Amino acid sequence: MPSPEWIQNGGAGAVAALAFRWIWQEVRSRRKDIQVDQSEALALKNMRDEIARLTERIDSLERKLDERDVEVEAERKLRRIAENDLDQERRRSAALEDRIAELESELAKS
Repeated sequence: MPSPEWIQNGGAGAVAALAFRWIWQEVRSRRKDIQVDQSEALALKNMRDEIARLTERIDSLERKLDERDVEVEAERKLRRIAENDLDQERRRSAALEDRIAELESELAKS
């Protein structure tokens, strides 16, 4: 005996409702996956931007350090030159003092 039409239609409606529910759950699941993918993509982009910014900052600091190294080396050279000049002046001064002492000694003898 065939089922009445309202049961057949109701059964088809239930199947359609189940199919719709399953499709809706799948859509929601995929939306969440897409949102997660978008969040991950944004996080990766932000990390890349931060890495680029930090790399630029490191390069800038390395350039400043190199410039400072050049300045320090120039200061060392100037200091060595000044120390050498000071040593020469001390030797000249000592030689002059010795010569003055000799002349005073000769003057005292005469």
